[in-house]
Amino acid sequence: MLICSLSNVPTANPALSLKSHYIFDAKALNTYVKTNGKDPISNEPMDESDIVSISPNTAKIPNSEEIASPTYSSIPTMLSAFQSAWDSLSLELFQLRTELDKTRKELSLALYRQDAAVKVAVGACKERDEARQALAKLIDGADNAAIQSEKAVDVGEEAPSKDIEMDQSEDWTDFANTLRSEQEALLVKHKKENKDRKGKSPILSITDPANLSVTLDKKESIGTKKSGKVIGVEPSKAGDECVVAFASGLFELVDVSKTAKKMKVVSKINLKVTQGEALPFLCFWKMNEPFVVSKTPAQRGRKSKTTEHHAYQMTNLATKESKPLASELPDISIAVAHPTLPAFIVANTTEFEVFYNDTIMYSQQLSHELAHIRFHPDGLLVALSYKGEAGVDIYDLVERSIKLNIPFGEHNDVQFAANGYYLFVGGVDALALFDLRKNVFVQQSEVAGGDRILVDVYTSIVVYGNTCAVFDKKGKTWSSVSELQGLADHDGGSRVVAVLAGGADDKHTVLVATENAGDGVDLYKVDGFRSAAE
Repeated sequence: MLICSLSNVPTANPALSLKSHYIFDAKALNTYVKTNGKDPISNEPMDESDIVSISPNTAKIPNSEEIASPTYSSIPTMLSAFQSAWDSLSLELFQLRTELDKTRKELSLALYRQDAAVKVAVGACKERDEARQALAKLIDGADNAAIQSEKAVDVGEEAPSKDIEMDQSEDWTDFANTLRSEQEALLVKHKKENKDRKGKSPILSITDPANLSVTLDKKESIGTKKSGKVIGVEPSKAGDECVVAFASGLFELVDVSKTAKKMKVVSKINLKVTQGEALPFLCFWKMNEPFVVSKTPAQRGRKSKTTEHHAYQMTNLATKESKPLASELPDISIAVAHPTLPAFIVANTTEFEVFYNDTIMYSQQLSHELAHIRFHPDGLLVALSYKGEAGVDIYDLVERSIKLNIPFGEHNDVQFAANGYYLFVGGVDALALFDLRKNVFVQQSEVAGGDRILVDVYTSIVVYGNTCAVFDKKGKTWSSVSELQGLADHDGGSRVVAVLAGGADDKHTVLVATENAGDGVDLYKVDGFRSAAE
């Protein structure tokens, strides 16, 4: 009984391959050789002349009666059959392993080529960004030259030749050097401030810091009625003023200084919000001036041919003066500013742009969906917080590179501590503390999620949603994590929206927003935390 090496079944017409010396079914082997021109086993080139038929007499297949006889059901015969089956299985396994090895090599080569293609694409993107910036400078220079030429023609004098093109490398060098020198200055300043603040946190003087409370006084509140939900509060560095943004499109500049008898609205603007549109929180303090980023209103009437239209504009909330924002982003959902320099970043979920003196320095494409950007207190690094499971990247604005990736699951916000040593990460149901110096999470507690993390200048108290965590810097742990008392005493939702710098009396000023469906929003100013037992 002869077995075909291709089908592994008995054959009535066996044939021998002179190349591999394997037995095959004659018809199957002829078909394979005509189709492929090589031996099925050894892959050597062969033709029909290499096929030798075997006498059918030697390959007679026993019928069922013969198989039932003791000759075929004997143990030696069955062992021989098992051996033949094992040999066929071994051959098939060898062929599969050969094909697998070949597939692995092809996959490795494909991955190598893909990696090379990605590197080429990244280089092309950088060259594209540089070309865009150079083209923008060239266009600006050409426009200025044309204006000067027109003026010279009007007065009948020949305009002097001037080189009005600005060297992009000089702009970049100035930006990079300024950012680095400011980072060094802020590092020295913050070290001194941290040393001076050591042991002076207002929390230390409270009888029971593990059970903190706030008391809302109607005399220290501003009612906004129909302004809708508070989507964000951005306090000034001094903590005497803050920008309050509402879902209705209202932005208010509020005086919250301790010297003022009562909170008052200093200035406000209303932005047009389309029905059903979610207004992003786009405001920041640049050089102690409050700015709001918004879409440029549609121009009425005939458009000027000489005026370039920008999709977004910046409005000084104090003076209400607006100017175009030279951004190439189709939409903007994030806007943050450097702690001390006239530098800021605008972004959407896939790209961000860095500006210095209102001039774009560069843009950066992202491989993950961006949720938040937070500046490090020293101003050189930023935290890029991503949606989903991508975690947080620490990005260097001068080197334009990622210095550290912090793996973390779904989270709502991140915030640097005032001392710059720690990064707080607010998850859906947890608050975590990451030590940037040791590259490790040192603390994590299960808490109800919030929308923004608030940290005081002493890095002694962290508010996330309605959870208040008192932080022990010496032990690098929470000394207590509990719900902030006094917020549930009012109808509707109440939440802390800002923790301001302590004043002369070293007390935290806390801003609390209460949102009632019928009465709109009330904003309360609370001077200092206290123990719930007091």
